[in-house]
Amino acid sequence: MYVLFIIVVLHSCKQYVSKSISKFDNVPVDSNLIMSKKNSDALNKIEYPNKSLIQENSASSCHALLLLLVKSSSFDSEMKKLKFDIRIDEIVKGVATLELTIKNNERNEDVALSWLELDPNKKELRDVTIDPDKPIQLKYDSILFRKVVENCKLK
Repeated sequence: MYVLFIIVVLHSCKQYVSKSISKFDNVPVDSNLIMSKKNSDALNKIEYPNKSLIQENSASSCHALLLLLVKSSSFDSEMKKLKFDIRIDEIVKGVATLELTIKNNERNEDVALSWLELDPNKKELRDVTIDPDKPIQLKYDSILFRKVVENCKLK
């Protein structure tokens, strides 16, 4: 039932997506860098509009890195096509719960699309949207993961 609700929400909200929800939506990610452990400076090879945002230790840097991490992960490819935003909802016992939202312009509100967990201790990124008790393990870029943990002060 919950899955059906999510599908209906996604389908109905898709037409109301703002063209500029986030300045990071058009961030291209080089697919050769995804899951690469060899290249220690892989993050520097990603081209994005304002590179200084990623290099600073700030809230905007954390936000940009979280978006890059999810968009370059094995997260649902159909969901990644949407112009979603991301925020840290809570941190419990060192595990950050991330909320992915989309703007509903008709009602001027954010609608939750998905929930992820980022666990720096286990080095895991999990999709807990459908069943929090049986999360889906996501593959991710280990360099971006480390940068998120450092810049978002998750450890």
